Amino acid sequence: MPPRRAALLLVLVLAAAAAGCNGERVATETTPAGSFDFEAEFGTNLPSALNAGSPVRIDGVNVGAVTDVRRAGTDVVVRIRLRRPPAPVVATDARVYARPRIFLEGSYFVDLDPGTSPPLRNGGRLPAQGRVGNGY
Repeated sequence: MPPRRAALLLVLVLAAAAAGCNGERVATETTPAGSFDFEAEFGTNLPSALNAGSPVRIDGVNVGAVTDVRRAGTDVVVRIRLRRPPAPVVATDARVYARPRIFLEGSYFVDLDPGTSPPLRNGGRLPAQGRVGNGY
């Protein structure tokens, strides 16, 4: 292949890769592109009916799901994956509550108030100090 054609091909490949990223993080093995993962610490009183697969909602709209629930010392850590769009940016002052679903749905869902302070980094954790808890 002539050098000029190879250079043009390289430029086209790089341009396509840059256009595909759109300023978003590229997909990894653990978090697909267009998703946002974070963890939230709950106290020990987290309902056992909240488990992997439970929906995550903002103002009643499903925006993601719980991917893992595990014990970490005296707290329970819930891993959450949001889809973007429709989920907005999650801030460091976000509030997360475990709420019972209606009778016909059964179990619990995560009610997310995304907050207004600087954004939480992908893979970040919301601590349990008053911002995360059970809200009934």
